[in-house]
Amino acid sequence: MYLFSKKKSIVLFCILFLFSLIYFVGFVLDLEAERVVHQLYARDVKGIIIGNKSIEKKDLNKKNALVLFHGFLDSPHVFHEVIEQLEKSKQFDIYAPLLPYHARNLESAARLKNTDIADDIERKILQLSKRYSCVTVVGHSYSANILIQLAYEKKLPQNINLVLYAPALYIQNNTPINHIRNHIYGLWRNYCNYELLGCEVSPNSGDKYSQLKLYSEKNLKYRVVTAVHELFELDNQQRNHLKQLDLNFSVIIAKNDNRVTYYKIANECKLNQQHCQLIAFEDGKHSLHYGKHQRDFVQLIEKIATKNQYHQTQSSISSK
Repeated sequence: MYLFSKKKSIVLFCILFLFSLIYFVGFVLDLEAERVVHQLYARDVKGIIIGNKSIEKKDLNKKNALVLFHGFLDSPHVFHEVIEQLEKSKQFDIYAPLLPYHARNLESAARLKNTDIADDIERKILQLSKRYSCVTVVGHSYSANILIQLAYEKKLPQNINLVLYAPALYIQNNTPINHIRNHIYGLWRNYCNYELLGCEVSPNSGDKYSQLKLYSEKNLKYRVVTAVHELFELDNQQRNHLKQLDLNFSVIIAKNDNRVTYYKIANECKLNQQHCQLIAFEDGKHSLHYGKHQRDFVQLIEKIATKNQYHQTQSSISSK
């Protein structure tokens, strides 16, 4: 009996030691990932990766504005080519704000909270709505989902016109199995860059040009597990809200989007066709603003913004 109890204690000790060792190795690997990302890019005094800060192209005499909110763990830099082309129209001021927790470091990204992002976007929109007659707001992917939440909660001003670009609804990887995998992996590490686990640096989100651009971007190069939990949670919360929005809005999406499920988003839009205008590209995946569709995307955004400005002006005249 004594020998059996002693063997049991040894086995238990070995198991605890093994788990402690695995946890320690994960902790060390996370510290190494943070060190690598810290050394990868230069940062300004605010800790923002140089080249990824907010972009503003404004003229104090303009009455209309266009705001471009970037996607999950991206930065305003993803829109810099689009902004260069849109700026030529000289019809509106252009803003591309950097969202909290983004484009800084892995530690900051690991603290990402949907509520904080929503509060920040709401505050920025409210400030601009007081300054301009008409503000066209474009949200890409994650930020589009935040905008759906704000619209559903009726937190958007009346002079805001909404464009949801590939909203992060019905995310293809947001499955029960992946939830379990993320939670299990999260017990070991908080960052992932293993292609075997779907954490590749440059996912196949567009044509070859798009992939090269995505790969060359100054991003964090790791999947941040806690941030992904927030992304999936937001997706779960906002499903079915698109068809319930009672303000006019546009949805821009590619039919072969490889991040979100096109037909489910299109169906929700169809169920709310009184307010939703669906603009679908045959291809382009999740990054229409890069590659062969960039010019079409720019012209589309410009057309929507100009049309919204006209309708907003007519509404103001009618109300007088």
